[in-house]
Amino acid sequence: MLTLALNMAIAHPPGARVLAALEAATAIHHADAEADLFRVLDDATGPGYRQFLSSVFHFEYPVELQLTRVETLPLRFVSPRLKTGRLGDDLLALGPPSVVDPIFAQPLAPPAFRDGFDALAWMYVLQRNTLHHAQLYRALAPRLRTTLQIASRYLTTHAGDVYKRWHELGAHLDRVATPAPLAQMVEVAHDAFRTQHAWYVRTAATDAGRRAGR
Repeated sequence: MLTLALNMAIAHPPGARVLAALEAATAIHHADAEADLFRVLDDATGPGYRQFLSSVFHFEYPVELQLTRVETLPLRFVSPRLKTGRLGDDLLALGPPSVVDPIFAQPLAPPAFRDGFDALAWMYVLQRNTLHHAQLYRALAPRLRTTLQIASRYLTTHAGDVYKRWHELGAHLDRVATPAPLAQMVEVAHDAFRTQHAWYVRTAATDAGRRAGR
């Protein structure tokens, strides 16, 4: 995979105790999460970018749908963090694929949230990815300038407020989490990171097959 000299360290907001605890407890997964995101640079072409968007959409859409159904999470808090609608717009803007997209043919069960704390753990994992979207956009721009002009809403959704959203998440976690739910969220976040990585490993194999068949 193409290796970039990237500084991936993420600072948690001042006073965000729970977010800092999640970051520390799940640090073992962060390198994989970031490598999965930047793997699109291995094939920074129109088909490779479509493959990337399809992979993300198929993984994140079921999670976001579940988040909207959690009664203890205010919709006004969840709604600004939903991104797959814009991702769908990007896929539509690219036009129909030349063949049936094999990504969407792969089964993927949505996560089962026992309560709002499980949901927040998953939200943390997905929102963490957005902190790198601007950097990924800049890396793709020289090679996909025309494509990104019509299909970059997903990567630029939080271009102006990504750290504001991150700070809001930290503040919300501090309001609702006590030691017992924190331990639960750490456990679920570990599982969410592992599930995310396993999915992108699967789709990377699909992408490798696509490229071999060109």
